[in-house]
Amino acid sequence: MFEKSKSILFWLLIFLGICSCISSKKNIPDTMIRRSEQKIIQPVFPVSGTTKIFLSQYALLTPKQLKEDQNPPFAELIQRYHLQQTGNGEYALCGFIKTDASFQATQLEAKGIQLTPPAADFRTVCIPLKLLEYFFSQPGIIYFENTMTVNPL
Repeated sequence: MFEKSKSILFWLLIFLGICSCISSKKNIPDTMIRRSEQKIIQPVFPVSGTTKIFLSQYALLTPKQLKEDQNPPFAELIQRYHLQQTGNGEYALCGFIKTDASFQATQLEAKGIQLTPPAADFRTVCIPLKLLEYFFSQPGIIYFENTMTVNPL
């Protein structure tokens, strides 16, 4: 009888231990919930490693933070990724794209994305942050590399 009680107690402790490990969202810090629920833009064409890092850091910012360029997380992105301020006060990610024959520059320009004339298959592009998802879903782009500030050693 004593052995049976020990066995039941053992399995009861295992069960309670497992139950205590299961938690609801209310026990998880808000920052962790926000990070897990953020949607990171997934480009349909290859991008540089720094662009992938930018997109993951950009996804962590809230809409309120994106409106405050003095806010430390957004100010850091502006400086690190050399975001350009457009005439209407919005910020844009600039970089270089390599395109193929199916690329339609007029569609991007109509949306407000700035492009330079092509040099071979390459162009310089400035994408307003609100159009990032649209840009990274466009056909005809073979590769994107964002610009970075060069810092002397």
